Amino acid sequence: MAFTQFAATARRAARALQEADVEVALICGAQEPAQRERQLMRFRSRAPVLVSTDVGSEGHNLQHAWRLVNLDLPWNPMRVEQRIGRLHRLGQSRPVEVVHLLVPGTIEEDLMARIYEKLGMFREVIGDLDQVVAALPGGLAGQVRDIVLASPDDETMRQRLEAVGSFLERQWRRWQRARRLTEAVLDEAPVLQEATVAPATGSG
Repeated sequence: MAFTQFAATARRAARALQEADVEVALICGAQEPAQRERQLMRFRSRAPVLVSTDVGSEGHNLQHAWRLVNLDLPWNPMRVEQRIGRLHRLGQSRPVEVVHLLVPGTIEEDLMARIYEKLGMFREVIGDLDQVVAALPGGLAGQVRDIVLASPDDETMRQRLEAVGSFLERQWRRWQRARRLTEAVLDEAPVLQEATVAPATGSG
């Protein structure tokens, strides 16, 4: 399936597939719930491709699909994780393949190189990622927006994105260390309790 942030991009991608004689299902925010459900049933039963805006990443189980194409890259990595989560669910029988379509020299390419890859987001669980992104004032999307709008040139923008990526990497490592420490303490807790509780003895 293919995800995009924009309804116009979704419709254009669906039209291009149809012109290539590929049957396609289409989901976008302007549709009524009943229309979306019909498109989902079409995808599950006969259409080999589903093109969807991010509304399709909310509340739908699509684990029969195993290849995901991101037609664009949201500034918030949680959005991409939600997309992947529609496919990577209980009942998925194949490894999920994720493909990003990026244009060289664009903001999306800089995001991928300087932030997404440093987070290692596709190898970890969503809860950890949520904790890391929450450390940024205003959220990651807000930080990226401010950098893009306020940077006087592309090089400055890349340097600022690199700084955000490095900050997230440090937060990531700090969170991982805290999680390992918590797990170690919990693992040792029964042993400590066992050692400190003396057996009861009778007095005669």
